[in-house]
Amino acid sequence: MNHKEPFFCSCIGCHTRILSIFKNLTPEEIENIDANKKCQLFKKGEYLYKENSYPTGHYCISSGKVKLSTLGENGREHILKIVGEGDITGENAIFSKHPHHHSAIAIEDTMTCFVPKEAFMKSLRNSPAMTMDVLEALSKNIETAERKQQDFAQKNVKERLADTLLSFKNSYGENDEHFLNIKFSREEIADFIGTSTETVIRLLSEWNSASIITLNKKQIRINSVDKLTLISQPK
Repeated sequence: MNHKEPFFCSCIGCHTRILSIFKNLTPEEIENIDANKKCQLFKKGEYLYKENSYPTGHYCISSGKVKLSTLGENGREHILKIVGEGDITGENAIFSKHPHHHSAIAIEDTMTCFVPKEAFMKSLRNSPAMTMDVLEALSKNIETAERKQQDFAQKNVKERLADTLLSFKNSYGENDEHFLNIKFSREEIADFIGTSTETVIRLLSEWNSASIITLNKKQIRINSVDKLTLISQPK
């Protein structure tokens, strides 16, 4: 893990707290988290934590994006999920008391708040509202994992790629030029949907030629949501 110099941040004035599991804490409970957390900036490509390491707390994403991934026996990366502003990561290992089953890697410069396990568990014990928010977040994680597993079983590569681009648009939005607010390399997209980089390059090029999308290096703009939605449906 890379330990970065802390930057100033406050839970009390944090604009992303209302998106997180800490949104319903009382002022006193917020002060407990605020007094114990450590703010860190991770540069693109740096690890928040590594697979098989033991957790000492979890991370709240203040800004930026992080990929959660595992390495297969052949050394190939498999991207499980992308987390962003308002999300937390590392909490599963805290509850299971097992090592992290994935690595967390910044895919762009990412500001985080690290909350030690003890402070997190104290808040859980004292706040029924936060407990419910954590259960809701864990349930959402399970639903996301089950949906992805279902997509792998029911959809072919072209359908999964179209569905992924649409989900990126819904989750992260677009910039002023209407390109997706997430920059993934072709290899990372392939690792996310479980196919080869060559297949991703070919499909994106086909859709670019058909004006369904527009490509600009790592940037992707969706020109026709309707056509991508049609492609994403299982045949």
